[in-house]
Amino acid sequence: MNELASRLRVQPEGDLTLAVGGVALGVGAALSFSRMNDSWSDFPLLLLLAIPCAVLFALALAPGSGAQQVGTKSDGGLSPWQAAFLLVALPLLAGSILQLLAVFGKNNPGTGAFTWVLALTGICAALISVRLQSPGATVLATLFFAIAGLTAVNWIDSSAEVATYRDILLLEGILFLLAARSQWDSGHRHANLLVAVAGAALIGGALLGNTPQPAVAFPGLAAAGLKGKDGWEMVLIGVSIGLLAFAAWQRHGGSAFVGLVGVYVFFLSTADGSLSGWPLVLGVVTLACLAWALVLRPSRQAPGAGSPVPAQPPPT
Repeated sequence: MNELASRLRVQPEGDLTLAVGGVALGVGAALSFSRMNDSWSDFPLLLLLAIPCAVLFALALAPGSGAQQVGTKSDGGLSPWQAAFLLVALPLLAGSILQLLAVFGKNNPGTGAFTWVLALTGICAALISVRLQSPGATVLATLFFAIAGLTAVNWIDSSAEVATYRDILLLEGILFLLAARSQWDSGHRHANLLVAVAGAALIGGALLGNTPQPAVAFPGLAAAGLKGKDGWEMVLIGVSIGLLAFAAWQRHGGSAFVGLVGVYVFFLSTADGSLSGWPLVLGVVTLACLAWALVLRPSRQAPGAGSPVPAQPPPT
């Protein structure tokens, strides 16, 4: 395996064929598992997930013959194909653990099993993110932890109301923002991604607080939804505009995408009505921002702006 890893290390950092091959292997394994789930026994199904998972992890993490570092970049970071292998292997790892439980006789794992499996996989992704500086692993870790928090609610109380899931999403969004702040100086790329994920969690919480039916479903989730409230619409548009402003400031496409989705959902939820209410509020916000930018904000001239250009001495 180390010899094969060494041969892969000599490929260019951006070799697209390796990344496509890794993704194809993972998707093919998942598709085979889905199609053979009813006809194969538990152990062969486990092999369908575990073998591709182990191969992807080994090829991405094996240092190779005589190599001292895993990453192939000059700074020791992961190349794109290595990151792709790991991002495909991590979900396969979660599926392999769940299928291993089925091999040991737990064919219908409850939300408790899903919770600790997701948390364990999230820890693995977090370790990869910290040790190998992989932004993609950062996103996967936050997603695994976020879903684990929601399944934990159902594990503790299968009849929990929608408001409980909403509060958990909002809490997770705040925690992700605090994590982004802690990573701002040491891992700027990771911090930007954490802001985008935090915005998605806050938007999800605002939707659960404003829609008549729950946007996510778990076994036993209470069917009664929450009545729409203008306060949650304010959270939705506030987070969305904040993400767009952050994306413009940091030139971060992920935050812009999440912010645009939030604005689109806000438009769908507030399209009915007259010109009073939200159109008026947004108009006032627009005028206030323009007034601040054009009139009230202190002017900032570039150093030396407006001063005469010194004459250049004649050539000798």
